[in-house]
Amino acid sequence: ALFGTLYTVKGKYIAWAYDLTPSVGAAFLVLYGALAVGGVGGITYITIVAALCSFFISLYSEWVGAMKDVDTDRKFKVPTTAVRWGYTHSKPLSLFSSKKGKNPNPTDSKVDRNLLYFIGIVIAIDIIYSLPFFFGLLSPTYFYIFIFIGIPIQLFLIYKLFGKQDKESFRKHPLYFLTSANFLAFVLVIDYIMIWGVFFIIVFIVGWVYLFSLFGIRFSRN
Repeated sequence: ALFGTLYTVKGKYIAWAYDLTPSVGAAFLVLYGALAVGGVGGITYITIVAALCSFFISLYSEWVGAMKDVDTDRKFKVPTTAVRWGYTHSKPLSLFSSKKGKNPNPTDSKVDRNLLYFIGIVIAIDIIYSLPFFFGLLSPTYFYIFIFIGIPIQLFLIYKLFGKQDKESFRKHPLYFLTSANFLAFVLVIDYIMIWGVFFIIVFIVGWVYLFSLFGIRFSRN
């Protein structure tokens, strides 16, 4: 609640606080849930992995939201990464960016921090997801799902961000990325609930969205 309040009251107008306050709050929310259910003993290695995953998944959510709303944020002087790093929807995303003109200067070429930032988040998530297997905390089933399902989906979503993007593409990207990331998060407990339990959790969550739509409840006009 504290980090959520900081984000709402002041964090959106402080560089990096825009990204970090809700993400730290998400990590503590996982720790709180574990403590509420199991006390101090509820904090396990898997809990810490889940908290770190929540942090980076939230970091991604803030990044992609800022990329989508960069024009509005720039207008109201919200210092998101997209605003600070000079992103506009007219600029293609790539590993490198360069200034164009009649006489382009080779020294103007530089790393495109916007895309590399996202790639860095993906790498961090993948490293964290793989730790339980390497520490012998989970069975090979978890790692096979992670390697043969999670990694290919994430590579595809990185590829989808190359080139020019618009609000619609940044609106759709989280649907796929967060779905795959949350699926991998649920798989962290596959040794306890098996694959059918994982699918039950996903159906349960998606089912609420379906029920909302049946009653005509919309999350946004878009």
